Amino acid sequence: VVAAAALVLFTAYGVQYSVGILLAAMEDELEWTRGQLSLAFALYVITYTTLSMVTGRLTDRWGPQRVVLVGGVVLATGLALLSLARAPWQLYLFYSLVGGLGMSVAYVPCNTTVVRWFLARRGLALSFTNLGSSLGIFLVPLAMGAVVATLGWRTAYVGVGVVVFAILLLASRFLLRDPESVGLAATVPT
Repeated sequence: VVAAAALVLFTAYGVQYSVGILLAAMEDELEWTRGQLSLAFALYVITYTTLSMVTGRLTDRWGPQRVVLVGGVVLATGLALLSLARAPWQLYLFYSLVGGLGMSVAYVPCNTTVVRWFLARRGLALSFTNLGSSLGIFLVPLAMGAVVATLGWRTAYVGVGVVVFAILLLASRFLLRDPESVGLAATVPT
């Protein structure tokens, strides 16, 4: 469960923090202003942080597998569609709205799931989980920079959409609601 949650956070936050590389390439090609591109990221952050309240509630109701799977599909779709952007409104729709909606399934659903699994050593489990986001923030932009330099930003967005879909699909399968849902007894800290 911890490894799956860490993998989701690695992927989602790694892609999120690659935005500077990708948006700079878009600025060069499309001649959009920094203000237009910065607004897209600001709206994205507002969207995903606000909707995290909703995805947290949905995680309680439907479980993390469904929520992360659906969110992964939405995030991957938004990122892949961004490769088609020709006007700023498409950036706001595909990245800020669709991508932000998909990103909202990362932090809260993953961390609440880990909390349900660990009573003893909960802090350690959460530390390993959130190490995933830190490693993603460090490593994924390096890879994205190489991809953008070699293949261009449009191909990079299609590729990252496919990768996000595959990883979140795989990881979601291991995000089990809690020990009781698979017939295990909850352990009491000693």
